[in-house]
Amino acid sequence: MRRTMIRNASLALFAAVCALPFGGARARLLDKIVVVVDDKPYTLSATKRVLENYAARRQIAPMSYTGPERLGLAHVVDVIVRRQVVRAHLASIGFVISDGQVERQIRDTGERLGLSRQELLAFLGRNSMTFEEYFEIVREAIEFNVFQERVVTPLVSVTDQDVKNEYYRMNRDDSTLSFDLTLVDYAIGEGRVGAGELAEFRAAVGRYRDTGNVPERFSSIEARDLGRIKEDGLVPAVRSAVRGVPEGGLSEPVTMGGERHVFLVQKKDLVESDDFLRAKDGIRAALFAKNAETVQSLWLEREAAKHYVRRSL
Repeated sequence: MRRTMIRNASLALFAAVCALPFGGARARLLDKIVVVVDDKPYTLSATKRVLENYAARRQIAPMSYTGPERLGLAHVVDVIVRRQVVRAHLASIGFVISDGQVERQIRDTGERLGLSRQELLAFLGRNSMTFEEYFEIVREAIEFNVFQERVVTPLVSVTDQDVKNEYYRMNRDDSTLSFDLTLVDYAIGEGRVGAGELAEFRAAVGRYRDTGNVPERFSSIEARDLGRIKEDGLVPAVRSAVRGVPEGGLSEPVTMGGERHVFLVQKKDLVESDDFLRAKDGIRAALFAKNAETVQSLWLEREAAKHYVRRSL
């Protein structure tokens, strides 16, 4: 309650300072607050200023200043809120980026790019940005890198199977792909399942797999563990039935040898061809980036809920 009273008093004082006499009887508000994060207010003019040189900010700190090419003030407010949430969390775990760290980063970047301070100032001038703004944007970039390393990266996982699954998804129409499969064959006499009952039989196999229970007329189902088999070693009818089945899925029924068969694909391992070996590092990096974006978004949404955020846009 005390914190809320202090916050409301601060906002009232801010509004009073921004209001000047007009016409002897009325006051005109020169600026307004568009968002408050905890006890820190941000004005409309400051938000518009960010929007004015957003493209240059994106060049300096692309991970912080994201979004489509055509932006609005609401997106800028989102960026401001995200920055403050990240900064507050880093401070809570002992990371506060000092002015000295920012100055070293600016110096190191200039040396790496062969850019003098005069050339940097000229770049900033061409992009309607002051050195003070640039200094704070660099601080944000450092903060976001620390946030990615300390908070996001440990929460992201990409397994070898994820990479193989993505390679298969990208190349599913390539007939040269080959798999090592671990199969279970659920079989029943052909005479026990009529041609019009194949879908029902497959559903019964699913229930049998999950619960061990099965309707009486399918009670003679036999489960046969076929172990690990190379896809190329399967007879054509079975190979065709399991070809597009994902790991953990059931094939469509196959009739052969006087029996109806449904195959459970317990495991499906892509044979590592030369093309896969060349592509897997790039696939892993792309999956990591995609998963990191999802993790970051969920983390920021959850963390922002712990803060006082009030928007007026």
